[in-house]
Amino acid sequence: PAAEFRIVDTSGETAFPFTPDRAEALEWIGRLSPANVKPRFPTLSGDASVYLISDGVALDDIPGNVDSISVFERANNVAITAFEVKPVASSPFAYQAYLEIRNYGQPADVRLSVKGADQEIITRSVRLLSDARFRDVFDLSNFRGGRIQAGIRATNDALAVDDVAFAYLPIQRKIRTLLVTRGNPYLETFLKLDPSVELFINNAQNYREPPDIDALIFDRFAPQTPPSKPALIIGLPGVPRVSWLPAPQGIVQKPAITFWSRSHPIMQHLPEGELSIESA
Repeated sequence: PAAEFRIVDTSGETAFPFTPDRAEALEWIGRLSPANVKPRFPTLSGDASVYLISDGVALDDIPGNVDSISVFERANNVAITAFEVKPVASSPFAYQAYLEIRNYGQPADVRLSVKGADQEIITRSVRLLSDARFRDVFDLSNFRGGRIQAGIRATNDALAVDDVAFAYLPIQRKIRTLLVTRGNPYLETFLKLDPSVELFINNAQNYREPPDIDALIFDRFAPQTPPSKPALIIGLPGVPRVSWLPAPQGIVQKPAITFWSRSHPIMQHLPEGELSIESA
């Protein structure tokens, strides 16, 4: 009888029937694709001859009666291993891009670029030795915002999928904030001194939510309908007369502070121990 072949893979997800047709077997091999699973060797039965065609990566416990055919080929590869956009701590509207590249092959000349959505671009050329890393921080002060793309081009680079990475740069403008108040000079002054805030002021009687506002602050007032933008309500007197706010369960006089979250934005620049709450 003619010899028959059966094609199976080590993902456990694909198995084809036996066939004596060489062309059909080759067609089935062409239909195999990589899978993100832990590889395992297929269960063997009978006295069939078994050949394992593999690059030899991530596969253990191969039976002793299996003939292995290695197709492993070493290839040069330069890859982006980290890319991130971060704000500069000393400036509310300044951002930097951190880029890390690693060379997994022979020494290579690498051309890197950082591009913005409005065609802003930073380019640089570096030479990386084998197993060397390149790390640098790029100033994005001339970038307007939106998608940021990092890309590399290297000599003899075998893998293109790790040559591009993306991050997002927030639009660098002040936060348009509406303060609704009957008059609060201390709060108004505090918000005007914040360099990240563009402040607009309105009174409670004339309140209408503007469409072009990023955030709202209500001073001793709450609107009848919940705002569509992020909002902060300060010092609402008595029981709220709006349905979208929960009714208070009581009043606590001079509550003790049992936990101090230094990482919360509202606690920035406030010395620990210098906050007291009259009632809540």
